[in-house]
Amino acid sequence: MADGEDERIVNTRDGMERIPRKEGVPFKDYFRNAEWPRDPSRAVVHATPSGPVLAKPDPVPWNAAHDEAAQDYAKRLKWVIDKRGYYGKTLQRYTSELRDMTTEAEDQVRTRIVAAFVDIAGMEPKAYREQRDAERGRMRGAEQGRGPDFGPEM
Repeated sequence: MADGEDERIVNTRDGMERIPRKEGVPFKDYFRNAEWPRDPSRAVVHATPSGPVLAKPDPVPWNAAHDEAAQDYAKRLKWVIDKRGYYGKTLQRYTSELRDMTTEAEDQVRTRIVAAFVDIAGMEPKAYREQRDAERGRMRGAEQGRGPDFGPEM
């Protein structure tokens, strides 16, 4: 393998390494039994006698860093409502991301994000979206003459 046709040189964190060109295991196959975090940049690799193990970071109790993250998510949520006019799936995604970092229950995390939103916007996300919709002349659901299931009223 010294001729360069069968190997290549790659830069790693620890320097340069020679690796074979045609060998190797696909990443997903190598870590097929791993629990993947939503944010791969938060993944932690543990060296074990049977090989590396990819895992989520260990959750920690709620702290000031989580409060800051909730405030950041609330600001981003307000931006999404202002620019795109929706918030439900975005709030769920932010709740799940923050929930992965802490030992708090999901409904508690959502409550903390909504409380931070109220501090910023002065009202809950749904009321804020409805206000923004009214300002834009948009109507949703019952406001359009349809019932709560968004079908025609009988």
